[in-house]
Amino acid sequence: MPMYLRVQRGANVGASFELRPGANTIGRSPNNAIVLADDKVSGFHARVDVAPAGTEATLVDLESTNGTLLNEEPLRAPARLRPGDRIQVGNTTLRFGEGEEGEDESATTEVRVILEDDETILQMPVAWSPEATTQLVPRSARNIEADELRRLYGLLSALYRVTSVVARSISPEALFANVLEVLFDILPADHGSVLLVGPDGHDLRPVAGHCRSAREQTIRVSETIARDVLTGGRGVLARDATEDERFRRVASIHLYGIRSAMCVPIRSSRQVFGVLYLDTHSVDRRFTERDLELLTAVGSEVGLALENLRLAESSRQAERLAAIGQAVAGLSHYVKNILQSMEAARHLIPAAIAEDNHGELLEAWGTLDRSIELISELALNMLSYSKRPGAHYQACDLNALVRQVIELVRQRASEQGAWLEARLDEAMPQATLDPGALHCALLNLLTNAVDATGRGRVLVETQWVPTARRLEVRVTDSGPGVPPELRQRIFEAFFTTKGSRGTGLGLAVSRKLIEELGGSIAVESAPGHGATFTISLPQEPPAHGPAL
Repeated sequence: MPMYLRVQRGANVGASFELRPGANTIGRSPNNAIVLADDKVSGFHARVDVAPAGTEATLVDLESTNGTLLNEEPLRAPARLRPGDRIQVGNTTLRFGEGEEGEDESATTEVRVILEDDETILQMPVAWSPEATTQLVPRSARNIEADELRRLYGLLSALYRVTSVVARSISPEALFANVLEVLFDILPADHGSVLLVGPDGHDLRPVAGHCRSAREQTIRVSETIARDVLTGGRGVLARDATEDERFRRVASIHLYGIRSAMCVPIRSSRQVFGVLYLDTHSVDRRFTERDLELLTAVGSEVGLALENLRLAESSRQAERLAAIGQAVAGLSHYVKNILQSMEAARHLIPAAIAEDNHGELLEAWGTLDRSIELISELALNMLSYSKRPGAHYQACDLNALVRQVIELVRQRASEQGAWLEARLDEAMPQATLDPGALHCALLNLLTNAVDATGRGRVLVETQWVPTARRLEVRVTDSGPGVPPELRQRIFEAFFTTKGSRGTGLGLAVSRKLIEELGGSIAVESAPGHGATFTISLPQEPPAHGPAL
């Protein structure tokens, strides 16, 4: 029976990971089967061991710094997992499930939100919430009853939880899903949704929804209430909507049995982005003024976070455009240099033939031959760097593939006075990989190592890491090394340290191909002592796409 982990809370919220027979490690390192973007998670935090027949799964903590919780209890020994179990690592909560994914739980992104047109407006002022979140706390703590102190502590704790998940959200989708998850933990809501103002500044469009019951998949939001909140810029509360005169003409409130509802603006200091809506059908669970104050504070937090995310995206778009311009400029300069060499050789060859100068003829022909080789290399790398149709996975013997690449480069190494040495792990198992992509990436790495070494040794090693079910290939040269300030730039497209001898695409292509296989590539170097490039790959294709 298929098994999976679904992220219910955290930066990777909504992501699902299929659990395969054997060890499935969880952590921040890209060498894990399940990679989490959570700075409170250890590099290798925990492991889920699945029996060969897929009949049971066991959770193990890998001596992590912050520990692992299973159903809110510290995990002190390996424990068998059951459907519905909640695993907490760092700030991330995962839910264990069996069978077809999602058949027994509701997902925020799967809920349908319908905006109801009530064809009316509110006839009376509503209960507005305070403007400032500071009003959640009184100015003086003197003479406050114990119950009031406990209530204030609960509000501040709830707001702290919301602030924490907001800070960890890396996309608007994760932001909305995380916030709705927390709100359902701290408020008696049955339905929740986020609606944003459309590009035209008028239309409201649902972007996220959440139901407490897994059986409910539809949320209906009163457009009357939502637009009134947008217009006034303040929140509205209906303690008992069925008896409240202000909502007597709001059809959706009565038609769908909404007992209590709240709606607040999602806003920053400069803009209103939309509304955050909660309702409940239960007679025993009604919202209060303090709930409204808390939700208003949450709306402000979400608005500020959304503004920051949009500013960051605008900055990334500007950086992408600048990078494209820089890449085109670099490519144009590189091609121009090759064409100039070819043009010079084209003029020299007829003259050398006319003068019967075989030495000059061979030199010019060699220049032309090298230029054609560079153009061919550039074209192949650009094809590899552009969008590929997808990985072509098949059973692969990594050691045999490495030997093939070494033989291809051996002649080039011999011409430059370098020698190749291989240390291959005999315990290396079969893996499911894309041999063509890996061959291309390794060929680029090995060619670079030979060019950097000149006269010296190039060492190629493989290693099987059974605890993480990862395969590693290390290529070490004897060249001058990579300065610290260039260790990230060397993976940029069209950046080269070879001058006119390089295309600046080799390492960029290698990293792109490896990451498409769910792997990673890293460099370690000490100036004057060579460099080591390490490729790390999962033994099996990732079920959720490339590593984060």
